[in-house]
Amino acid sequence: MRIAIISDVHSNLEALKQVIKKLKTIGYDELICLGDIIGYGPDPEPCLDIIFEEAKYIIKGNHETAVVMPEQLVRFDKYARESILWTLENISEKYIQLLSYLRDSLVYNGIKFVHSTPVNHKNWHYISNFRDADEYFKYMHENLCFIGHSHIAGIYIERLSKTLSPTTKAIINVGSVGQPRDGIRDASFGIFDMSTWTYMGGREKYNIEKTQDKILKTKLPSYLATRLSQGV
Repeated sequence: MRIAIISDVHSNLEALKQVIKKLKTIGYDELICLGDIIGYGPDPEPCLDIIFEEAKYIIKGNHETAVVMPEQLVRFDKYARESILWTLENISEKYIQLLSYLRDSLVYNGIKFVHSTPVNHKNWHYISNFRDADEYFKYMHENLCFIGHSHIAGIYIERLSKTLSPTTKAIINVGSVGQPRDGIRDASFGIFDMSTWTYMGGREKYNIEKTQDKILKTKLPSYLATRLSQGV
């Protein structure tokens, strides 16, 4: 079974459509979304429509949590907070209700899928490097966990082993579809083959200028448009 995994779409419709198109070209059996479909970008409802149509499982991210529970906005920085307030004005009650039903995490065929961290995920801590990941290995119940949240793609294997193994603990960050922050502006995604226990990370170009133009025509902060060109 091949599982396609995406995270952090952040209302970037152009990036999402290209990633879905690419994934269908590659081929997969099931799609799992690790949350933060909304926030930052200009197309929350169209992105939600695609995810609800295409994904078998959808995890609730901190941006979905903030839409459902606005009191969580005190934990957001200026740009994230402004984007959520904008999203609340541009999303219908129907979608807010749907987001409230999303699960916080998933264990599927012995693999954990969550937005932020393998344990204590509602603290919304970030895993951006091996040092971050190393703090969680000893607390993991499953040997493999897929995450997003930091927007930085990476494979972190216990004891710095070079290969994935069903008996070795590992955390894989699939990066961000809609707002990569690892210096690469292309949308990020991943495919995991359960039969061979192998992971393939991918990047896909999309029409960044179109997304930027949409952002600039809204009341969203202009920085959310300019950062897309830099992958930060």
